[in-house]
Amino acid sequence: MDEYKQIKATSKTGKEPVTCDGNNTRYTLLDFWRWSVSDILSNATRGRFAEFIVGTAIGLDPKNIREEWNAFDLTTNEGIKIEVKSASYIQSWYQKELSNILFSIRPSKYWDAETNIQCGEPKRHADVYVFCLLKHQDKFTVDPLKLEQWDFYILPTYRLDNYRRSQSSITINSLKKMGTRKHYNELRNEIMSAYEEQSQFKELQYRNKVKCPICNEKMVEIVYGFPSIETANLAEQRMVFIGGCCISEDSPDYHCYKCRKSFSKDFKTIFDEDDDWILK
Repeated sequence: MDEYKQIKATSKTGKEPVTCDGNNTRYTLLDFWRWSVSDILSNATRGRFAEFIVGTAIGLDPKNIREEWNAFDLTTNEGIKIEVKSASYIQSWYQKELSNILFSIRPSKYWDAETNIQCGEPKRHADVYVFCLLKHQDKFTVDPLKLEQWDFYILPTYRLDNYRRSQSSITINSLKKMGTRKHYNELRNEIMSAYEEQSQFKELQYRNKVKCPICNEKMVEIVYGFPSIETANLAEQRMVFIGGCCISEDSPDYHCYKCRKSFSKDFKTIFDEDDDWILK
C-alpha cells in the first residue's frame, strides 16, 4: 500500500505558520521550536545538540534532515559512519551533587525505516564513536552553546567491541584511559584518525589468518619502524606486534601472543621474547 510508505522530512525555515481550517493562527513553527527545544541542557535535546556539534565539525549541511531512527547518527562526506553520545555533569533540574558520567554503548539491531523491520544481530553499526562531555560544573555559567565547555573523546568502534568491562556502557574514567580528551577544533582530524585505525583493524582481521605452529592460535603481523598512534593502539589490542625500529633479512614476520614467540614466513626461524634466536 503506497500511501503508508516512509515519509521523507523536508527542511523547514521556522516561518511556516500553524493553521486551522486554512486560517493562520498567530503561531509559527519557530514558536514551537522555541517552546520545545530551548532547554539544551535536558537529556534528549542535549543529545541531539551534541550530534549537531559533531556535524558542524565534519561540514554538516543543515538542510540534510537528521534521521531519528538511523543505525548511526552522522555520515561524513567520505562515508565515515559516526555514532554520537553525550553526557553532562550539570542538569537543568535540582541536583544535590554533580551527575556521574556514563555513556551507553549497547549494540543494537539495524532498523529499516522503509520496511519498519529490525534485522540482523545486535552490533555497533558506526565506524567511529564520539563521546561528548559537557564538562562545565557551574550551574550559573553553564552554556552548551559555548563549545569550550565541552570535551570530546573519539574511538574507533573495534576498541569498544573489545572493551571487556562492559558491552552496554562505559564510564568517563575508562574513556580517559582509552584516549585523550579533544577540543572542538580537533574533532575532524581525530575522527579521520580513528577511522584510519578502524580501517586498519578490519584489514588486519582479514590478513591475520596465519596460525602458530606451536599452539595453533592465530598470529599477528610484526610492524617495524617508529609506530604511529594508530599502530600503538592496534598493538595494545593485540592486532599487531611492534618489532622495533631495526629490521634485517632475518627479522621475523609473525608473532604469537600466546606463545610469546615470533616466526619467519617459512617458520625456519623462531624468535623468543627473551631475545634469544632459536633455529629449527
